[in-house]
Amino acid sequence: MPYLRTSTKYDIVALCNSSLDSAKAAIKHFDLPSSTKAYDSAAELADDPDVDLVVCSVRVDRHYELIKPAVEKGKACFVEWPLGANLREAEELQALAHAKGTKTMVGLQARRSPVVNKVKELVENGVIGKVLSSTVVSSAGNFGAKEPRSLRYFNEKGVGGNMVSIHFGHRKPRHLFFILLTRYKCANMKPQSLTTFYSPSANFSPSVASSPFSIHKFN
Repeated sequence: MPYLRTSTKYDIVALCNSSLDSAKAAIKHFDLPSSTKAYDSAAELADDPDVDLVVCSVRVDRHYELIKPAVEKGKACFVEWPLGANLREAEELQALAHAKGTKTMVGLQARRSPVVNKVKELVENGVIGKVLSSTVVSSAGNFGAKEPRSLRYFNEKGVGGNMVSIHFGHRKPRHLFFILLTRYKCANMKPQSLTTFYSPSANFSPSVASSPFSIHKFN
């Protein structure tokens, strides 16, 4: 929201929330123009002729129902990762976007990270020598022995937001970006193995990954 508010490339013309009152409160809280329309229906938002691009940034299990009307209307859509709560939702949205010719983007934004691009540059230029293997060791700030009450829904399998779909889902594409994509440009750099090790600090039962790795575009 801070970027969209100050960007010269976008105008925030409408905001949709769980109720009209909460939508109006959000408009006031973020000091949006008085002309900003308040909605409590994703379908009504999608019907608004002034809306060209819909940005969906809510909990994972609400993505499908909120973004589907916009995809059906052919609106450009940006959805934070994961695309859906499960593979079925993601594939359905992907197929619908294809059918409607909708321009889409999913929030796997690691390719834009200065750190990720610097690592890619070092690998591509052979600064660290020939890459024979790559290993990622990582841990999360949540999914531990204790969870904040505000994040307890992440432990519900049906929600689709968990360590595999979110944390692993964000890290794997950046790993592939600066290792595997680089090898096609550098014939003398062909990693022999690629390993990712993710270490949760508590028992965890992952759900199905939310969608295939289609970096950025989901159509």
